[in-house]
Amino acid sequence: MRSTWRIMVVLALATALGVGPGAATKATAATDQYVDGGGGADGCGSAPVAVGDPNYDGACDDPEALDLSPEVAKTVNGVASRCRTVEEHLTYRALVSHVMIWQYAQQVEWCWSGGLLTYVNRIRFVRFSTTGGIYWDFKGHIASSCAAWADYSPCSEMGGRPSAFIATQGKFQTVTCGVKLFCITKTPGMWMTINGYGKVTGFGKL
Repeated sequence: MRSTWRIMVVLALATALGVGPGAATKATAATDQYVDGGGGADGCGSAPVAVGDPNYDGACDDPEALDLSPEVAKTVNGVASRCRTVEEHLTYRALVSHVMIWQYAQQVEWCWSGGLLTYVNRIRFVRFSTTGGIYWDFKGHIASSCAAWADYSPCSEMGGRPSAFIATQGKFQTVTCGVKLFCITKTPGMWMTINGYGKVTGFGKL
């Protein structure tokens, strides 16, 4: 009876972390997926560190870019401009169920006039599912294309340009990393290019 209970707990934990049933047994190995002891950080969709099992856990989906609001008219530093907001996000899903565990997102608002950018602002944040919030931690941003690193970052250096490259990268770890159990690290990164005519000209993963 006790062994059955233990198996159920392991399977529940494996599902919450986004690993498959075959990987749950692997997770007990001391050499598995240690970031600070078994190699570099494991990015989204790359081969896992340490054991190198490609089915160890889930992967981040391809990025999605979504319009959040219609174009609006604003005056930016005395210049009549058009503005819009687009969100780009990467979703980390469970390997078997494909349920969303967390999302890493950036929202880019920019204004333009005469083919030039008059204002660029980037907000970056995370979304956790109920289960994801229990078993995963967000460890912060580790890269930014904007000079400002805050979650809310006006990219003022990009004003006056015909286009801009907006990128960010974050770091997620399972809570088990803090108690010296098996450790999974994900470092999702994404980019978006925008121009002075209100267009998203490209986006993708870093």
